[in-house]
Amino acid sequence: MPALAMHLLTHNLKHKCNVCGKAFSCPCLLQSHMRSNTGEKPFGCAHCAKAFVD
Repeated sequence: MPALAMHLLTHNLKHKCNVCGKAFSCPCLLQSHMRSNTGEKPFGCAHCAKAFVD
């Protein structure tokens, strides 16, 4: 997505974390953030034990 379009999204932060209050422009960013609150890392590498939140 072009940089200006991404920037414009930052002015409409309607998805808010109910744990820390941080706000996001889209639900996918909030979902990823919520994993950082819980420690959940559902995406694991098939070659090693490393896991990721997104």
